[in-house]
Amino acid sequence: MPRFDPAAVPVLEAAGWPSERLERTRRRYAMDYVRTALAVLDGFSDFPDAMSELGRVARLVGLQFYEEAAGESGHAPQSTSQESAAQFAAWLHALLEGQGEAVTLETREGSMCVRMEEWKLIDGLELRDPAGAFDAWNGLWAGACAAHDRFLRFEATRAVTAGKVSARWDIAPAA
Repeated sequence: MPRFDPAAVPVLEAAGWPSERLERTRRRYAMDYVRTALAVLDGFSDFPDAMSELGRVARLVGLQFYEEAAGESGHAPQSTSQESAAQFAAWLHALLEGQGEAVTLETREGSMCVRMEEWKLIDGLELRDPAGAFDAWNGLWAGACAAHDRFLRFEATRAVTAGKVSARWDIAPAA
């Protein structure tokens, strides 16, 4: 095998790319990173808590990077709990939609509800435990919600049918 020569490596000149293309490339890279992590950890049959560990890591990432991510998208916590719940739900909806998920946002009995009919991120992955994978990925959003407003109630419910995952997030002021 020859030695690595950095001068011989092809260079992708992205400087002239439109901003939409750069953002799409970054988004696809991030989503492929998550898909790979889910698929690899799903295969660790000798480590049954792998998805739980990933969920804890995802929660910490959500806690740590929410402020930066929300700031870039123009979201900041509001003064009242109801406004805060609505704003976080709108942010979550926008992020899920931006990653290609089909989601809806509605108000239900004093809380905000984000619905996802089918989790497209795992399309084509043959996961043994799609529910565990969803729970791990959901740790990201739970952490982000806690960073947004620790007084919000954040509840995720999911259903798995024939390997397909649907989900609903209820976000409301704490009682």
